[in-house]
Amino acid sequence: MSSNPQVNPSGSETNPHRFSFSNPWLYSLLLGFVLIMLFGLHGVNDSDLGFHLRTGQWISQNHAFPSLDAFTYTASNREYLDMEWLYQFGLYLVWLAGGYSLLSIFHIALSLLAFFLLWSRMRGTGSRPEVSVLLFLIAVLASEPRFRVRPEVLTWVFLGFMLWILDARLRRKRDLLFLLPLIQL
Repeated sequence: MSSNPQVNPSGSETNPHRFSFSNPWLYSLLLGFVLIMLFGLHGVNDSDLGFHLRTGQWISQNHAFPSLDAFTYTASNREYLDMEWLYQFGLYLVWLAGGYSLLSIFHIALSLLAFFLLWSRMRGTGSRPEVSVLLFLIAVLASEPRFRVRPEVLTWVFLGFMLWILDARLRRKRDLLFLLPLIQL
């Protein structure tokens, strides 16, 4: 089976790797996105959440990044490099806007975006739909323990955007490399 479009008798092009509503793999893919939403619906129960919210509050109040760890009892006032400042600040703003319920919805949205970017990249490779869907479902199931209000979900989104930009340059000859420093920030 070639990946080139074929012309059918009516004159329109068909692509064997394209999804349609008659393709049973489409429903498996949709199941994967539903699983992402269901995995994200659990209660907010991460032990680091208070630390992230408090640090976000500190950043908001002081208009700076913390350089000393003021929130860890065993490492009080030691030098501290806050690599999660953007996440903490954003998390605090989301929490102010809607509390813990909005935090869950926000993280479900981030997870869906991250996996949509993954799916887009997988489809861009031209692989067979059934292979792409199976790998996608494996990735969703393997990531299930990490669907928490955690900073790595934002990292997944940024990684997806970074790979999309690099792929756009390689495959579609679109030069969006100027966006990479913003993502790295």
